[in-house]
Amino acid sequence: SPRVNGGWEEPGIHVRTSGGRHALARFYRLYRLGKGLVSQVDLITSEDPLELGVVAWLLARHGRKPFEMQDHAGTFEDVHTYEPWWVIRRWLSRFLLPHARVIRTVNPQSFHRLQSVYHHDAYWLPIAPHQRYFEAPFISQEQREELVVCVARLVPVKRLHLLLSAFEVFARQHPQARLAIVGSGVLEKRLRRQAKRLSCAERIHWGGSDDPLPWLQRARVFALLSAHEGWGVASMEAAALGVPVLMTRTGCGPWLQEKGQAFLVDDVAPKAIATSLEAAWNMSVLPLRGVY
Repeated sequence: SPRVNGGWEEPGIHVRTSGGRHALARFYRLYRLGKGLVSQVDLITSEDPLELGVVAWLLARHGRKPFEMQDHAGTFEDVHTYEPWWVIRRWLSRFLLPHARVIRTVNPQSFHRLQSVYHHDAYWLPIAPHQRYFEAPFISQEQREELVVCVARLVPVKRLHLLLSAFEVFARQHPQARLAIVGSGVLEKRLRRQAKRLSCAERIHWGGSDDPLPWLQRARVFALLSAHEGWGVASMEAAALGVPVLMTRTGCGPWLQEKGQAFLVDDVAPKAIATSLEAAWNMSVLPLRGVY
């Protein structure tokens, strides 16, 4: 894409970045940048109903423009989202709620509560995988490697430590099985130390910031044991490739289960997860197509 000063441009899309050494500076610069553009737009939308929502709301007030909020984290689901400063940010989202003309949420539980509890105009529009996941050739379950793949940020809410412990149990019955963790984050060193202590340490691979597509194409199961997901794009990418999904009952998990693409985990003890992993291991699914 053609680069421009402080961002880039594509047909119909103009991206600008605010910069700044710390959060307050970035939000202030973002607001100043928006003030210079607000007269040229018809709608102001925010990527979240939290701090960015405040900036978007202030810009909408300044320019007298309609204000839409987006909810990518299931904020209105009314469960612990495991966001930093969750209680304060939950209050912030409730403060902004009446100021938004409409809310777009990726989370079906948030959508139902926005309608039934908050009585607010909302629509559900989940995040779809990139087109290349739909265009990738389908590989049957019999042709796939004995590989479990997790694509996730290495942060506490993803609970990678549970997957590592469960894989050790699962690996005893599957001596050829391997686990690949694709992603990076603040817990990487701690998770690598945990993996080295496991009896199956040599069968655990770290993909870092690799492109997830080649890993998922080889996978027999995709596993994600998050405490909470707004939606779960990586799970949807796996389903688009025809990879069975093992997931907790959050985000797109129940929706994928209805489509026959996922096996859900309710008990997160290592042995119970390993049993659920066995069930997903033996699933055979077709690529998820034409569902949006």
